[in-house]
Amino acid sequence: MKWFLILLTFLLSVLQVQEFKIEQRCQGKSKYAMVVEHNGQYYVVETPQYFQYGWIIQQLDGINSGGYGTLHYSTNTTRSNQMEVRIASRFKWMYSGLVGAKSVCRDIVKGNF
Repeated sequence: MKWFLILLTFLLSVLQVQEFKIEQRCQGKSKYAMVVEHNGQYYVVETPQYFQYGWIIQQLDGINSGGYGTLHYSTNTTRSNQMEVRIASRFKWMYSGLVGAKSVCRDIVKGNF
């Protein structure tokens, strides 16, 4: 019975994991952005620093609403970090799909935001 509860707890925690996939990184002179896929939707996230390869997004607060949010991530050397980011609202920018999100990502790093 005890093993069943442990296994059930583990399975529930695995099912609750939100997966974020970075589709593209954009870099300008002093601006950084990336296209993030989450639950089949694409979002453009402006970051204060370049989001390195190998870093993993653990959680992104406010991804559905746009505006400012907190990005929780882990690196190769640390387990948990966070940074404040700005999420481009799909309703304001009127983009959809990966192609539209990539276009907005490039516009942001050019300073058109």
